[in-house]
Amino acid sequence: MIVSFLNTFRIYFDRRLIIILLFGFSSGLPLLLIGSTLAFWCSKIGVDKSTIGLFALTGFPYAWKFLWAPFLDRTKVPFLGKLLGRRRGWLLVTQICLAVAIFALGCNAPEASLKATAICAICVAFFSATQDILIDAYRIESLPVAEYTAGGGVEVFGYRMGMIVAGGVALGLFDHYSWQTVYTFMAACMGVGILTTLFCREPETSKKVVTKAKDLEEAFKTGFLMPFLDFIKRPGWYWIFAFIILYRATDCLIGKMSTVFYQELGFTGAEVGMASKTVGIWMAVTGGLLGGMIGYRIGIMKTLLWGLIIHVASNGFFLLLAEQGQSTSLLYTTVISQELSGGIMSSAFVAYLSRLCNAQFSATQYALFSALMSNGRVFVQMGSGFLAESLGWPLFFVACSLGSIPGLLILLHLMKKDPIK
Repeated sequence: MIVSFLNTFRIYFDRRLIIILLFGFSSGLPLLLIGSTLAFWCSKIGVDKSTIGLFALTGFPYAWKFLWAPFLDRTKVPFLGKLLGRRRGWLLVTQICLAVAIFALGCNAPEASLKATAICAICVAFFSATQDILIDAYRIESLPVAEYTAGGGVEVFGYRMGMIVAGGVALGLFDHYSWQTVYTFMAACMGVGILTTLFCREPETSKKVVTKAKDLEEAFKTGFLMPFLDFIKRPGWYWIFAFIILYRATDCLIGKMSTVFYQELGFTGAEVGMASKTVGIWMAVTGGLLGGMIGYRIGIMKTLLWGLIIHVASNGFFLLLAEQGQSTSLLYTTVISQELSGGIMSSAFVAYLSRLCNAQFSATQYALFSALMSNGRVFVQMGSGFLAESLGWPLFFVACSLGSIPGLLILLHLMKKDPIK
């Protein structure tokens, strides 16, 4: 059994997965720089909470990235496209622009001009979302289907490492250096992605570029309509759309309210931060790697199923915590079980979305699926506060667990209709 485990773990040392790990770091780095890290900066200089909250709107490019994904699918960057290939050419340009945008964000201090800071944050979000489109397409095109869960696992690992650098490391540096210096360092960290792009290989399927459209109507048809029509021609596509929205419903509902729950139980900010932001992150990373290994052994669909079952079962620790009250050991047990199982679900879900994509439209279709997932998360989370306030914590967690039933039933239906690995 140990030998089998080691043989499975060996896949993570594959050159292609190491490249995806490094790209994952580059993908995870910008998010907090326009999120909680920027919010901390604004708070330190006295920007009011309502304005800080409005800065969340600067992240809108992540939800709408599927609109320009077809352009990336159908075109090459002049000169660099011939030199590096379609994916790598666009990646290099995007990553350089992203590094410049992060540097500019650090130079435009909020106390000087909130408008300039907001514009820079939107630019960071746009280039970050564009980078995500290209990295997702690269991962799909460079791995065989059997390795999609492993690819999802290492991407989660790299993504979380990027978030740790942009979150905990950046905030620690703020105690000793200026904001501009810290953001300059963060911009320099984009060198990880840039160097990876320069030294990795262009996927074989990316070398096939569709002939340029002769007019705008043909460009719209081939670039925007065909990827969507290709998907909805599949039998039962509406079940797949529903599954993408509902699979992580319970995770979305609880994830939004968990820190509120911990705070109301009397845990300090330091206790919650250590449990959820430190131990929790590492458990999510571990869960992602475990999910990749499990998926490699038993397949994507079974990993999705068992990940969901384990995650819903772990909700029981929330009920115990609600009944027992403030208990540090139970807090850590709850966080560990939630993040570990959530990591397994994440890597399997990334693999599933990757498998759905047609290689000809991989960037566009994955961008559509991930945007659908993001908008579904927002829609589900909208009612989380109302549910918690109306039902009370114990019944809220029961309701969240019951909320996973539609996603579970759709998953079982998909497994029966399309029994893929």
